[in-house]
Amino acid sequence: MKNIFTICSLLFWFNQFYGQDQMPNARTKLNTEELTKEKENLSTLLSFVSTGNSFTNIGNYAAISTASETLEASIFFLLPNESMFAVNVKAGSPNGIAEIFDEGELNSNVSLGLEYQFLLGKNISVTDASIQDKLNNERDAINKAYDDKIIALASRLSNPIDKKKEFGEIDAKIDAIDAYLAPYNAMRVAALNALGSNQLNLLQQIRNIKSKLEKDKLDNLEQLQYKLRELYNKEQNILLKTSNKSIVNLLAETETPKLDITLYPDLDKNLAKINRYLAPFDAMTVAEYQSKVSAKQKALVAEAHRIRNDIKETKKNNLDSLLDSLNILYKEEKATKLKALAEKEKFIKPDLIKMQYLSIGGKITNKGFTQFIDTLDLENQLTKQNYNSLGLNLSYNSIRNFDGEIRVPKTLQFLSFGVEASLTDNQSSLNQIEIVDSKLIDEESNRTQVSKQNAFVGNYEQDLASITAFLDYYNFLSPTQNSVALHINPKMLFRENEKPTASLLVGVLLPFRKKDSQKVITNLEVFYRLNDFFNTSDTDNSLLNRNVIGIQTSFPFNF
Repeated sequence: MKNIFTICSLLFWFNQFYGQDQMPNARTKLNTEELTKEKENLSTLLSFVSTGNSFTNIGNYAAISTASETLEASIFFLLPNESMFAVNVKAGSPNGIAEIFDEGELNSNVSLGLEYQFLLGKNISVTDASIQDKLNNERDAINKAYDDKIIALASRLSNPIDKKKEFGEIDAKIDAIDAYLAPYNAMRVAALNALGSNQLNLLQQIRNIKSKLEKDKLDNLEQLQYKLRELYNKEQNILLKTSNKSIVNLLAETETPKLDITLYPDLDKNLAKINRYLAPFDAMTVAEYQSKVSAKQKALVAEAHRIRNDIKETKKNNLDSLLDSLNILYKEEKATKLKALAEKEKFIKPDLIKMQYLSIGGKITNKGFTQFIDTLDLENQLTKQNYNSLGLNLSYNSIRNFDGEIRVPKTLQFLSFGVEASLTDNQSSLNQIEIVDSKLIDEESNRTQVSKQNAFVGNYEQDLASITAFLDYYNFLSPTQNSVALHINPKMLFRENEKPTASLLVGVLLPFRKKDSQKVITNLEVFYRLNDFFNTSDTDNSLLNRNVIGIQTSFPFNF
């Protein structure tokens, strides 16, 4: 338990140190359209290091290796909470990589791996900040314009919902923070770092306050729109009754000014006429009204009162209905404009990434190979072995090519370190040999048929507990798109019944991209791996004779 606590503490410390300038990740769920766009961007950016030659899976790719003699494919799925789920499949041929393309059997090192990758922080951007900022400002302007319209609508309801003051105070605070941060946002990375940790922490706290204010405003707007819809559903639109047509004739026969009331009146105009008609009656006392007004006039006055109430109720309901319709219309117009803006963004491909995630995964591997046992009789010396190994892994991963809020590209770096615990065999400790069998076909011509196959020799054991500690580090030599990268991969294996063994891989990665696009189409890595670096297995082979030289070719793709 103490060791587990120590590892978790180190991971937390490293994340705080390495990602201290990372903007906080808003744990908002993405919709389907946002997921598709985000996954496309991630797939493009992760293609920089989607090589298949690192311990953990990253990105979408297919790969082929001459060293491990395997074919490999990996895909990832972006979840609504912006975490990732990766699937990795690997298969090899017992007789070498060439056999895969010659109807060879894919029955050696066939494995299926699953990983869940918890996002710790992510920021995707573009080198040309002015273009992205212009679109961001345009998006903010669209949102603010339509948010202001909805706030204004709420204040015009028959039962007003006055949010102007509340939203005004939030906007004022946000504007004040933007004004305060403006000079710092214009600084270069070096100038920001020179401010010191206390000042940088203060700036981050201020940014956090701004994020909370923006979230509060968004939440209040959503509640306001819900209230508008609720009011609309509760009220019905009351139209003037057709029976009012008979009242028009009655009013026209009186000595009072003629009222021009139709089935489709101008409500305000007709309301004014009715008010003028009723004004002298409203000014009478009850006694005067009873003594001076005839029964016919009383009936007419009562009907006029009813019409006036109908008009007022119609105005009220028509207003609420109109405002709700406008609310829906505004939302549709806003969605249309934001969609058009998103179309513009498709032409701006991100090339900057800063992301950290914690990966937890498992893998099952079926190992099929031939073991040569010289102590057995000739027919049984070549023994088929088949074993399923299980492994669980935990790793911290980081990929970045810029720091701070100012989007100045730096050299791309990918770092991954972690451990894998597994129940496995010791096939990797056996020596591989080539078995040659010959058969005489014709004695006269001395024609001989020769067959060759790979086999392993040594003391083979199964169900061995093992722990592998690993580190992968890619560092591109320059910020340019077609930069060469160096790869370092030290690894330490602790396996039951064996001494710990260390290996070291050093590689050179050559990315090939499409013209005028940062999308990688092929990653070619030439690497040199030293196995059992300290010769703890006490073999007679020299250090150079324990090496492996290989080529790893991967083909990133979008999925």
